[in-house]
Amino acid sequence: MTNKEILDSLAKQVSSPVTEETFKVKTTTTTIKEYNAKDLPAYFKWDKGLNDWFFRARVREGKIVCDLLKPVAEGFTLTYTTLDMTFHQDNKAITEDEWKNQMHKFSTQLR
Repeated sequence: MTNKEILDSLAKQVSSPVTEETFKVKTTTTTIKEYNAKDLPAYFKWDKGLNDWFFRARVREGKIVCDLLKPVAEGFTLTYTTLDMTFHQDNKAITEDEWKNQMHKFSTQLR
């Protein structure tokens, strides 16, 4: 690859102008946190959208399982999700009672 081809390729990948001397690349960092399985279940809420989403991380049959309870037009949906999504930095920790209140609304919908 020639220098011009490299610069053209970089120009497509970054938002700032590219010269032969300098260029900027946006990077993201990852923070790894340690949690103790004895602290589970853990409950979280994502409240950045129109409706709050509720997460629970728990141990079931020796494995960590993450549940997602979210409101939809027809009521609620309950599904599984990932650890990354459950422990995401945008989520706020909530109490078990807040999770139970949402589960009560979900079970009422099922009746």
